[in-house]
Amino acid sequence: MFFFRYLAFQKVGAVVFEHALLVTCVLLNLLPYEPFEPTGQTILALLGRAFVIAATFQLFLHLKDSYEFGTNPFAPTFLWGFGQALVFACALVFTVHLVIPNVILGRDSLAFTLISISLVLTIWHVFLRWYLGIRPQRSNILIMGTGPLARTREGDSTASGTRHVGPRVRRR
Repeated sequence: MFFFRYLAFQKVGAVVFEHALLVTCVLLNLLPYEPFEPTGQTILALLGRAFVIAATFQLFLHLKDSYEFGTNPFAPTFLWGFGQALVFACALVFTVHLVIPNVILGRDSLAFTLISISLVLTIWHVFLRWYLGIRPQRSNILIMGTGPLARTREGDSTASGTRHVGPRVRRR
């Protein structure tokens, strides 16, 4: 797929994958505690609850700038914001559970679901930042021209590891 080479699509793909990961985590925690009859309405209700919980966590992660993927996973500013986002999201889900019990999560699965989501998110974000940190940063440069300045820029770009796009400048 040609569009995965663009950074914007990679970030959106990472967020979509994270959402699917969170929905799966919530469903795996809800199924053992919920009386489940496989009808369309119960499946839709479980998916809706899982989607709301995942969106809540992702909203707080977004508000605390946890989706800046260029940061070090062990930097104090990232850890502080990430920890705050997890605490705020858990507090909101817990508060909704206290006000309207058993609407989003059952009493039996509440604590285990919040802890497992926090662990999954922590592992995912550390792994993602580690991967993006070791992945070589490549960029494409189009050099227009054939004069001495273009030759100088071509030499600079190939020495720094960037990929040259366009016609090569012939040296005489």
